[in-house]
Amino acid sequence: MMHIAHDNHGHPEVERTLKLLKGSVYREGMNKEIASYIRLCNDCQLRKRNKKNFYLLNETPIPDTPFDIVGTDVKGDPKVVHPLAIIEGKYIIQFIDYLTGFWVLEIISDQRAETIYKVFIRQIVAVFGISRIMVSDSHKSYLQGEFANMIKEMGCELLPCMPGHKNGNSVAERSFNTLRNILSLMRGSTGDLEIGVRMAMFCYNSTPQVNHKKSSYEWVFGKIPRIGLPNIDMSIINQNRQVFDLSEAINIGWNICKEEVIKKRQKHRDWKNIDRHAETKYKVGDIVKVENQAYLRDREQQRYLGPYVVCKIADEIKRNYL
Repeated sequence: MMHIAHDNHGHPEVERTLKLLKGSVYREGMNKEIASYIRLCNDCQLRKRNKKNFYLLNETPIPDTPFDIVGTDVKGDPKVVHPLAIIEGKYIIQFIDYLTGFWVLEIISDQRAETIYKVFIRQIVAVFGISRIMVSDSHKSYLQGEFANMIKEMGCELLPCMPGHKNGNSVAERSFNTLRNILSLMRGSTGDLEIGVRMAMFCYNSTPQVNHKKSSYEWVFGKIPRIGLPNIDMSIINQNRQVFDLSEAINIGWNICKEEVIKKRQKHRDWKNIDRHAETKYKVGDIVKVENQAYLRDREQQRYLGPYVVCKIADEIKRNYL
């Protein structure tokens, strides 16, 4: 079960894997088993990036309904996301809902304003309705008059931010790191970027979010997605419960999402305003791994080298293989 929920579902973190499994199986001590399983997952340790420390983020608008506010970004080099992709002249565009975290990805042939606009109409407007605010970076494709005018005419406000800036469109920008992690950890990858991107999108949207307690798929569509795990018969649980009006239940769910978004942002503001940049101290006998510089150039390389044992504390640490 853990193999299905973790290894075969994009290698989600401990809390998300736990929420995914709790709908199908439970036994005493399961939480510790899952945490240990993921901590020892070799692929996760070698491929996933370390979390960076940042300072306080500025306040951004709070959405009221799904796709009320969407973030968007374009990655210009698919190989940065998927090193096995044998595709030239392709780009990946994404839209992410600021309320539920629902993720929409598509491969495009260029970054022209007209192309981005067509994807927005096809993937967002036609399915979820017109967004109130679109958050983007300052790329010319978004800022040039043609795209800005088309967005404005439909009643959607474009909110451009500095690319790569921690106070900007960080939700969408971080998602490309998530995409790279999922693709690099997926089993049986054949280099087909189209299939890989679609499967990564499904894995992410169908896995419970840490702050929302449910998956983005559930919050948007109101049902549990089929992912290959057995589902508990909810009729047994719900037979004595009061039946709510569907629209009321949906609004309650959105309000829960909004409250969780506010709580999460407050938690991030408090956490990211603390100085955590102190240098890590090691002592003789510590076992360490060293980041492989070749990994920065080629994502197919091993993330860390080692393990090594610290033999001496000096200006230069001697490293010996165990």
